[in-house]
Amino acid sequence: MLPYLNQIEWIHNLTIIMSKYFNRPYKNNQKESIISRIIKGKIYKVFRFNHGIIFSMRQALLAINIINLFGNNFNEIYFETYDINFKKFLKWIKFKINNDPYFKHKVMFTSAFQRSGRESEISSSSNPILYNRYEKKDTYFFEYEAKKYINILFKDSNEILIYKEAILWSTMNDGILDERCCDDLYYLRRILHAAHLLDLRRILLK
Repeated sequence: MLPYLNQIEWIHNLTIIMSKYFNRPYKNNQKESIISRIIKGKIYKVFRFNHGIIFSMRQALLAINIINLFGNNFNEIYFETYDINFKKFLKWIKFKINNDPYFKHKVMFTSAFQRSGRESEISSSSNPILYNRYEKKDTYFFEYEAKKYINILFKDSNEILIYKEAILWSTMNDGILDERCCDDLYYLRRILHAAHLLDLRRILLK
C-alpha cells in the first residue's frame, strides 16, 4: 500500500523527490537562462527562474485541478449536450477516478517531471532540437524514479511507459506508443499539456 495516500503528504514527498532535479543550476548558462536581482544592495543570480521546484509542484497541482474539475463537476445525465469527444473524455476520467485509487497520485508524480530535464531556458521556437532533447530527458528522470514505485504506485512497466510518454507532447517527440490506440496516453498527454499551459506565473515579465 502506498504510504502517502493523503495528497498533502504526497506533495511533500514529491518535493523531496523533485528537489534534486529542479534545485540544480542549469549546465548551459546562456544569458537568457540567468536572471539577476539586486536585494538590499547585493546581487543575486537565479538560474532556474521560469522552471524551478515551485514550477514542478504547480504542475502537479494544476494537473489534479484539471482532473477534479472534469471528474467532479460534470454529471453523466448531461452528457448528451456535449461533443462526442468530450463525452469520451469525461467517461474516461470518471472511470480512472473510480477504479484506480492511485490515479491522482500517478498524475501528480508524472506532471511534476515536466521540464525536469531542462538545462537552459531556450524555447521550442528558438532551438527545437535542443528543446526536444530536454523533453526526452524529462522522461528519463521520470522513468528512473517511477521504477522505484513499481507494484506500489505503478502496476507494472507497461503502465510506467504510458505515463512516461504522456510527458512527450512536442511534435518531434512521438515516443513508441500510438496515442490513437491508447486512450490513457491520449488523455494523460492533454492533461499534462494543459497544466503546463495554465502555469502562466512562470513567465518572467521584462
